[in-house]
Amino acid sequence: MNSVPRSALDPLTTDRPVPAASGWFIVTQIKSNRIVYFTDDPGYTPLTEGDWYFVTHYLGHLPDGMTLANCWGWRFNGGTFTDAREPASPEPHEALLESNRRALLTLLRQKVDQARERWVPTCKMGDVLRQRKLEEARRYLSTRSEPGASGQDDDFELLRSVATTQRLTVDEAADLVIRLDREMLQSLTHSEQVREHYAQAIRNTTTQDELIQLRRNLLSERWQTPMKIAPVSPPMNPNNWHAPLAPVQRANEITRLQSQLRQIVNDRRTRVLGHYAGNELLTQYKTTLAHQILNGGKGAAREQELKLVESYAAARNLSLEDAARLMLGAAEEAQQVLIGTEVRKDQLLARIEAIKTLSDVREVGFELDAFAKTLTGDGAATQ
Repeated sequence: MNSVPRSALDPLTTDRPVPAASGWFIVTQIKSNRIVYFTDDPGYTPLTEGDWYFVTHYLGHLPDGMTLANCWGWRFNGGTFTDAREPASPEPHEALLESNRRALLTLLRQKVDQARERWVPTCKMGDVLRQRKLEEARRYLSTRSEPGASGQDDDFELLRSVATTQRLTVDEAADLVIRLDREMLQSLTHSEQVREHYAQAIRNTTTQDELIQLRRNLLSERWQTPMKIAPVSPPMNPNNWHAPLAPVQRANEITRLQSQLRQIVNDRRTRVLGHYAGNELLTQYKTTLAHQILNGGKGAAREQELKLVESYAAARNLSLEDAARLMLGAAEEAQQVLIGTEVRKDQLLARIEAIKTLSDVREVGFELDAFAKTLTGDGAATQ
């Protein structure tokens, strides 16, 4: 390639490009923008053969430090110069310090993540639902004592779910949600303060001894330091338990207890009726067929209907009569469960609808727990 004309060189340094009125011709590799040549010669004409280069006419100053000897380390995209040369290698001592700094910063990040793990939602979108629970808890506690406030069923759905699964009153569930949020914020704040302290200290180290000491301190840091948390609300005293419930409290406690009762009853009934759609109707139909078979034999049932009992008998290697007896026994058990759970359900619904105080809520909760325990076994007796 042609050398740079004398007019393009600084007269003092003889190797520094200076601005030229006619501008610069910049030759770059077309695929990488790497500069391979430049000149301010107005008569410069690139070769017409070859498709690997691209020539740009540029008006302006060239970067300081770019010469023909090192222009290969620069990139030019038609308007901007970029110094792509590898930076000078640091001294071995400084390189070791920097490597150890990065290692300590990685360790710090792992420690912080480990400390915060307990607060990470277990499912996707859990943070959104957690925030909604917190909003419901705050709104519930602020509106429960407002005169005329209504307790709409869909106002505190997530909060009632917490209360039901944790076997708490809605008041206690609201306090729990708010307390856990405060604990989370305090824990996160503490871990962030520790992280900022160590991150800055690591970056400011200048000796290996300092890094060693920081590593020792970091490994022994108490990330889960318990912090004293003020109670969310004053402890309940006997008067609180026997004070009349506000409308919002009463409406939500009734809805929660009804939901809990419905779940208990449905769980027990499903075990004898099955999970299949229409199973209850088919059970009644099979019971009628079984009575017909035992009272009048096969002739009492139509052939199409008889297949229901025949398939049941064939699957269990039973005679038609034995299968009919077994089906009647299962139907009788199901009937006993349905009647027993219905009677107890009506009793408990009346108790739920009559609650007036938190003491009433707690007593009904105990009754629901006892009712659920009587239905835990496959052969549990009904009340």
